[in-house]
Amino acid sequence: MITDEALKWGGGKQGALAAKIGISQTSVSGWGDRPPALRQLQIEVLSAGALRADEDCRRGTPKFTREAA
Repeated sequence: MITDEALKWGGGKQGALAAKIGISQTSVSGWGDRPPALRQLQIEVLSAGALRADEDCRRGTPKFTREAA
């Protein structure tokens, strides 16, 4: 799933998507090209499968992870 798809599903704006999934707009703004793995899985569930998480997210080996600061 790419961030633009998630944004469109969430209402077109970062703040609207953030509210829909219960996080801050600042978190969404830091996603880059793809949402983090757990957010992809959350959005897949909330969208009733309309958006699909990347296959790597399902295997537990996401390509797009963030290192702890």
